[in-house]
Amino acid sequence: MGIQIKRGFPGTIFLISETIESKVLEGSKALVSAFFPRALIKASPPAQAVFGGQREASLAQVWIRVERVAPAYFGLGEETVFEESSVWGLFKAVWLESGRQEAQECSLSRPEVERILSVPRPGSLVGILTKHVLMRLLSLVTGAELPWGILTGIRPMKLAHRLMDMGLSPVSLENTLSVLYGIRLDKIKLLQDVAGVQQPYLQMLKKHPERVSLYIGIPFCPTRCSYCSFPAYVPGKGRQAISPYLEALKQEIRAVGELMRSLALEGDTLYLGGGTPTILSAAELRELFLYIRKILPLSSHLELTVEAGRPDTLSLEKLKTLAELGTNRLSINPQTMQEKTLKRIGRAHDPQSVVEMYRLARSMEDWVINMDLILGLPGEGLPEMESTLEQLAPLRPDNLTVHALALKRGARERELELELELELDSAPVTAALAEQMQALAAQAARSWGMRPYYLYRQKRIAGNLENIGYALPDRESRYNIAIMEEQQSIIGLGAGAASKILSPTGEGLTNMQHPSDFQAYEEKWQLLHARRLARFSEN
Repeated sequence: MGIQIKRGFPGTIFLISETIESKVLEGSKALVSAFFPRALIKASPPAQAVFGGQREASLAQVWIRVERVAPAYFGLGEETVFEESSVWGLFKAVWLESGRQEAQECSLSRPEVERILSVPRPGSLVGILTKHVLMRLLSLVTGAELPWGILTGIRPMKLAHRLMDMGLSPVSLENTLSVLYGIRLDKIKLLQDVAGVQQPYLQMLKKHPERVSLYIGIPFCPTRCSYCSFPAYVPGKGRQAISPYLEALKQEIRAVGELMRSLALEGDTLYLGGGTPTILSAAELRELFLYIRKILPLSSHLELTVEAGRPDTLSLEKLKTLAELGTNRLSINPQTMQEKTLKRIGRAHDPQSVVEMYRLARSMEDWVINMDLILGLPGEGLPEMESTLEQLAPLRPDNLTVHALALKRGARERELELELELELDSAPVTAALAEQMQALAAQAARSWGMRPYYLYRQKRIAGNLENIGYALPDRESRYNIAIMEEQQSIIGLGAGAASKILSPTGEGLTNMQHPSDFQAYEEKWQLLHARRLARFSEN
C-alpha cells in the first residue's frame, strides 16, 4: 500500500501544481477536506509551499502535487487532442509527507479519461479530471472511499435534476453519475428515488412564480445542545431579550408584507424555525401568528410548519394555540431516545417526555408530525440506534429526518474533539459504523411506509454521508423541497435567516443572510431589507 495516513491528520496539506489553474485547485480543496476533515487545506504555488526544497522533519505538513502530464508520458503522440483544447494531457498526482523520502503516486489512464469524456457533463472537464486523480490518490493514502465520489456540494439533488433536464434517461443518468462523478450506485439510486418524488412539486413551483416560501427565525432555546452550531441563545429566567426581538421582527414582517403586496407575491409555505420557536409562551405565539396572518399575503393552501423540536417547550395550551392558528406541520425531535446521550448533549428532556408529547399532539390534530434523529452522537452505535428506532416505531410519525452528525465551528463538541477521541465510548463514529446506522434508519423508515423525498450534505458530516428526509406519500414538506432544490424564492425574516431570491429565468439565485446575533439583527434589519427590496425590484 505504501504510505498510509489517518483521516484524523490535524496538520497542513498543500495542494500545488505547475500546470493547473489556481481556481481549479481552490475548487478541489473541499474534496481533500472530505478525506481529512481536521486538516488545514491550502492551495499554493509550489514555491510558496516549499515543495522539493527545505522540509521540516515533522508529520505536520503534506504536499500534494497534481499535474496535467504531456501525452508522451503515456506513450501517446504530442499531437494527441482531446475534446477540449484546454486538456492537452492526462493527469497524475503525487503525495509527499514531510520527513519521508517515500512518495505515493497515481494517475488516470487514457481509457479512464476517454470514458469520462464520453458522458454528458455540466461542469469543467479540467476540474473533474483533477478531482478524479486526487480522489484516487487520497483513497490509496488513507484506505477510505467516498460514497459521493468527487461531489462535495451540499445539494447533490440539484445535479441530478440538471442532468435530467438535459434529457438523460434513467440508464444514462446512472452511467453519468457513476463515471463522471464516481458516485456509488446505492447513492445514485437514492438520488433517482428522491427525484421521482420531487418532480411533481418542482413542476408546480415552475408554474407559479408568484408563490414564495417564508422562513421566520426565533433564535432562542431553553438550553444549547453540545452539537449545535446554529444561532440560538438561552434567554435565561428573565426572558428580557425576547420581547424587543419580537418587536423588531414585527417591523420586518410589516416591511415584507408591503414588498409582497407591491409585487403580487403570495406565501406558499411558512416555516417558523430557530432556535426553538416554542420557547415562546402561548400568548406570544398567538400574538405573533395573528400579526403574521394580518400582515402577510398568504395562500389559502398555506403549508405552516412550526419547529417544536424540544418536547420540554411544549404544553397542552401551546399545542391548542398552534392548532387554532392553522399550523399543519409540527416537528417533535428526540434526536435520540437514549437518556444517557440526551444528558450528554445537553437536552433538557427524557425519552418518555418525547412519547407523551407526541401522543398528546397526535390526539389533538391531523397535522403532519416530523421527528428528527441524529446518527453519530457521542457514545452511540448500532445498539443505540436500533433501540431508538424500536421506541419510535409504535408512534408512526409522518416524517422522519435522519441527520448524520456534522460538527461545525461553534459547536461545543467540536471544541472538545481532541478530548473526545481519548474516550472509548465517545470517540467519533467511523464511516463504516455511520453507514450501518444510516442503513438501519432507512430500513425502519421504509418499513413504516415512508420514502426518501429530500436530502442534503454538510461539511464534516459523519461518514461523508448525507441527511435524508423520509415521508409518507403526500405528506412531504413543500418547504423542505423548495429550500433544498432552490427553485422558489424564499424570504427569510429574523436573526440568522437567509433570503434566496430566484431570477425571473430561474437560473440565477441571490443569497442574503441576516446577522446571527439577535441584537445585531434588531439594529440592521432595515438595511438588509432595503437590499432585498432592490433585488426583488430588479426582477
